[in-house]
Amino acid sequence: MQNRSRLLLSVVFLAFSLIISSSGVAQTVSKEYLQHKEHLDSLIELNRYGPAIEYTLTKTAIQNDSKHLFVLQRNRAYLKQRKPIADVEEECLESHIALRHSTDSLSIYLDARILELLGHYYYQTSNLFNGLSYLDSASQKYDLIQAYDRSIYNLNMIGSIYNINGEKAKSIQYYRRALRIFESHPADSSLYFELLIDLGNLHSNLQQNEKAEEYYNNVYENPLIRKYPEIQADVFVNLGNISQTDNRVQKAFFYYRKALETYTTLRDSVNQAVVLHNLAALSEDSSSTEAIKLYQRSLAIKQEISDYSGMGNSMFSIALIHYSEGRIVAAEQMANAALEASKKSQTLENLSNIYKLLSIISAERSDWQEAYKYNLLYQDMSDSLLLISQQTAINRLEQIYDLEEQQRVIDNLNEAEKENQAMLQKSKVINYALTGATILLIIVLILLMSNFQQIQRTKGALYKKTLESTAAEALVNGQEQERQRLAHQLHDKVGNHITVLKNHLVAHQAGDEELMRIVQDMSAEVRNISQDLMPPVLERFGLADALEELCTRYRDQLKATIDLNIDQAENVPLNNDDQINLYRLIQELIQVSLFQYQANYLLIEMKWNTKGIWVHIEDNGVRKPRVNDEELVLQPWKSIEHRVQFLKGEFKRSSHNQGNEYSVHIPKE
Repeated sequence: MQNRSRLLLSVVFLAFSLIISSSGVAQTVSKEYLQHKEHLDSLIELNRYGPAIEYTLTKTAIQNDSKHLFVLQRNRAYLKQRKPIADVEEECLESHIALRHSTDSLSIYLDARILELLGHYYYQTSNLFNGLSYLDSASQKYDLIQAYDRSIYNLNMIGSIYNINGEKAKSIQYYRRALRIFESHPADSSLYFELLIDLGNLHSNLQQNEKAEEYYNNVYENPLIRKYPEIQADVFVNLGNISQTDNRVQKAFFYYRKALETYTTLRDSVNQAVVLHNLAALSEDSSSTEAIKLYQRSLAIKQEISDYSGMGNSMFSIALIHYSEGRIVAAEQMANAALEASKKSQTLENLSNIYKLLSIISAERSDWQEAYKYNLLYQDMSDSLLLISQQTAINRLEQIYDLEEQQRVIDNLNEAEKENQAMLQKSKVINYALTGATILLIIVLILLMSNFQQIQRTKGALYKKTLESTAAEALVNGQEQERQRLAHQLHDKVGNHITVLKNHLVAHQAGDEELMRIVQDMSAEVRNISQDLMPPVLERFGLADALEELCTRYRDQLKATIDLNIDQAENVPLNNDDQINLYRLIQELIQVSLFQYQANYLLIEMKWNTKGIWVHIEDNGVRKPRVNDEELVLQPWKSIEHRVQFLKGEFKRSSHNQGNEYSVHIPKE
């Protein structure tokens, strides 16, 4: 549906149709107006924009409606030529000022069309705020004359623009407004189904699958959808995706097969390839042979249309099946083919998965150099994908919060409106002479509303703070789990492979000393990385010994002076989570001092008791200046602040001529 949104935006500038709805403009119009309108419409429909502009400049318009029509059609032609000259804004604003207080249907309609034209003008000139404001105003004007088709069109346009710009909550708001008009004034239109699908897609992107499925089912269960097979096929795919995500395999098979049947009838090869790939993924558990056949059918279509990203995805899936069934050579060949296709499309996720598979295959063949190379590429790609995934998750939480906040505002407004209506009914019954009592009641209402709004703002602030705390906790826990997983994999898999290689060289008395040195260096580096990710000393002996071991390693590696003072006089035990998080926190601060601020002396002081935990670090480092504007500047503070926030503590940092100071205080409840 994203493509449909983009197509809708492009259609705006290709088709400014001047449709005067009989329900919207019910008054009698002059013969002069109708003649001018018919002639100008025919010129613009034939893409004869120059003659249309010349006609409006050379012909004389006697009546005001015809003059405003000339302004509308002339500037409409300018925009269709993609020539948003300054005269468009000036002329349209003059007409709007002249028409804005008119009460007859035709004038209101012309004013709405001119507002709509201004919206497109500002959008073309990248003035997004003004463009959206004028489109919204045009929609409200159309509602006044019951031109609901044009009102829906403008609301849908605003929703599509917000969707393209990543503002999901606002997009949903305008799509729902358009949908409410459709529901109040039913019309047989494909746009109704497209609105439902767009809303479903937005909720699906926010991982709100139940709401998404509700919108998709509204389309699926409507008998009129059969008139629009392209939209019906899209709904089948979307319902299949939801079913597959929720592990409802049989339903997913049903919807995907219906979609494939429809796309085949429509000869839509692009979407056929997508559905075949989805069917193949579902078939892997039941029949790998059938899955490979479906992947190959999908791959053949993608090769015809040069869809390199899709080709890489299908090839990788086939390679995985080959590998899982022990066909290593076939798996490697297919993985290399997938790598070449994915490099052309620069799909990060595909490349990351392929590098990981090639690393495993190379290790299976005992080609450790290739395995090491692909593993490094996989790690680099995985770090980038992890950052993108974390940012996406945070953005999704923000969008969900905005949606819930919108719904609360709407509910509050509806409730307030009901209360006001009740008060008005009561006031009609009460004697109008009681003016003083009415004034007192208004004052009380204002105070109540003010207090109510203050409570809502407080609740909103608390809710947002809870969301931020939850996001920080998820981020810290996710990082720690990933570190533990990587540490065990490095120790149990890569470390074991290196040990086997080293023993093999010793057993065969290989005389290549350089190779032996490389293997030993690799073993030491893997051990260091594994210890950084999950130090065994921390698990066995506790935080104090783990920090001493960490400082010793940095002293030896960097020839730095690190003084560590830990006050354990009260001998208060720390739980495992606090020890891990404090270790990570001090480790990150040491790395900032040594690597980013180039310090060679650190003083670390730490103590804890029943009241809390205190950490104080001083160094003599100075931040390294950038050599040029392209040099990467790391910003480590977000990670440190998230961890302190997770521990419900306070973090302070300061710099002076002699170096830097960092303080952390974590109170105990």
